[in-house]
Amino acid sequence: MDWMDAEELAVAVLGLDEETANSDTIEEAVFNKWEISMEQFHKVAEALMPFTIPAQAAISGKSFQGFVKDSAFICKQPVTPNN
Repeated sequence: MDWMDAEELAVAVLGLDEETANSDTIEEAVFNKWEISMEQFHKVAEALMPFTIPAQAAISGKSFQGFVKDSAFICKQPVTPNN
């Protein structure tokens, strides 16, 4: 998961306005909610991703796992035999 995906996930989880949220407001909201840094949130989200339910991409047919909002991946990674 790259940094922008982690920020997009934080915006979704915290219910922030996607249009007005920026790195500073996201970092502040993450700290206010959980008393952790955005870097820590990023690491936790990466650690939880393998526990998400895999889904098959409609066009490629490949399987991915990740966090979903409104039936679309916020962030994803390919499913591998080790996941």
